[in-house]
Amino acid sequence: MWRTLEFYVSRAHRYAGQPLLSALLGTFAARLGDRVRSLELFEQGHGQFIIDPYTITLEYSPSVFPDHPRAGPFTGNLGGLLTSCLYGLTGLHLINGNPSTWFQRTIALPDGWNAVHSGRVWVRGRPMAPQVGHGDPRGQLNDGDEE
Repeated sequence: MWRTLEFYVSRAHRYAGQPLLSALLGTFAARLGDRVRSLELFEQGHGQFIIDPYTITLEYSPSVFPDHPRAGPFTGNLGGLLTSCLYGLTGLHLINGNPSTWFQRTIALPDGWNAVHSGRVWVRGRPMAPQVGHGDPRGQLNDGDEE
């Protein structure tokens, strides 16, 4: 797995700004422990897709494709970012068994990020709130009604 992550991070310049895969690049660098590169790739792979005045997420980065029309909102990139943050960075792995076992690795986040917050996720019909901080050995799911 590590060689696959290294492969894509080393070639990120080819993918950053493209639809879909770009949103995952920052996650790959974080998993490798390169927090600075992770932050850069989240900016290149998602941040540059967002335009004002309505914070619309485009299909591709205008800085990479300046001659293309701006196509958006593109929910594929939004879904890619959500998946990267909720699953990729946190190590959340939906499996059979107790939800307390779903976080399967140490939490690695981009430089300057201390935590990933999600107000509520539904787990087997119950609201839960993920608690995930950089460097935590594992994330936790707490009762989502306690907010």
